[in-house]
Parts: sequence; C-alpha cells; structure tokens
Amino acid sequence: MQENTSNPSTGELANVPLTGADKVAYAFYATAAAAALVGQVWAGVTHIPWPDTGFSTFLKIILVTPAVAVLELGGVATAALADLRRRKGEQAYAYRAMSFFAALVAVVFNVVGHWRPEERFLAFGFGGLSAFAYVLWLIHSSARRRDALRRAGQMRETGPV
Repeated sequence: MQENTSNPSTGELANVPLTGADKVAYAFYATAAAAALVGQVWAGVTHIPWPDTGFSTFLKIILVTPAVAVLELGGVATAALADLRRRKGEQAYAYRAMSFFAALVAVVFNVVGHWRPEERFLAFGFGGLSAFAYVLWLIHSSARRRDALRRAGQMRETGPV
C-alpha cells in the first residue's frame, strides 16, 4: 500500500486510499466504456458503406471493433495520463485536450452513427452515456486530486456544507 503523502523531492502527490464509492465509480467507467463500444461497433457495422459481398456481419464486427476500441482506449489513456501529470504538479494541457477530443469524437460517432428516426433513442443513449461517464471521470479525478492535496497539506480542509 502506498504512503499517502507527497514526495517533496518531486512534488508528486501520492494517491489517496480508494473508497467504496471510488470502486463503484471505476466499475461504472468500465461498464460505460463497454456500452459505448457496443454502440460504436453497431454504428460502424450498420453504417459504413461496406461492399455488397465478402463481408459477413461477423467479419464486419471483427474489423470495426479494434478501430473504435482504440478511440475509447485513447480517451481513457489520455485522461489517466493527464491525471497523473497533474498529480506531479503539471497542468497537462496537451493530455487534457487530447482526452477531450477523443471523448468528443466517441460521443459524436455514437450520435451520428445512430441518427436515424428509428435509432434516435440509441443515439442519445450511447452518446449520452459516453459523455456522462467522461464528465464524471473528470469530476472524480479532480476530487481525488484535491483530496491528495489536502492530505499533503497543500490545500485547506473544507468545512461541512
């Protein structure tokens, strides 16, 4: 288990202990990413102009999944790297911008990919879930960073509300 103080030589903040709420949030992020991936694969399989022959539905799924998974994973990876760099005292603007761009593309892909009258619910469902999970991650990682700052004595305690 990590010690929960900052490292004065590097200025890096140590992680704060995980709570039950943190664990539920991480499970939600994984579930939301999986659901968004389903929506993106579905949109890719049904809306990419595939040739009329030679591509079964199974083959389309095999071909589309890695491409859209990279998009989801890129958003998650850059968000996590931004959080790590911010804990080291940096602003991490490039990682944060890349993370936002990946999340935006993922949401737009889901919304546009299901933007037909019979699929509007899916457009808002998959796109909304992806956007909600991303915003929740930003709020959650910022809160954990503030907790680490407080624990290291670099931010004042907040009073009860």
